[in-house]
Amino acid sequence: MSGTYAEPGTQTFHSNGRRDQVTARCRNCGYDIVFFDSSAGADWRHLVTGDHQCVGDK
Repeated sequence: MSGTYAEPGTQTFHSNGRRDQVTARCRNCGYDIVFFDSSAGADWRHLVTGDHQCVGDK
C-alpha cells in the first residue's frame, strides 16, 4: 500500500455531529479519514494517525 494517499471512496461521506468535520472511509485502505483544513492547505488525513499516506490495507 506504499505510495497511496488518503482518498474518500464514493458515497462514504458522513458527519460525526461536528459541523466543521467531514469524515469518510479511505478508498485505498478502508480506514476512516477526515478532511483537514489548515493555513498550510487542505487534504484528507487518516483519523487515527493524522497521516495523509496510507500505511497498510485493512
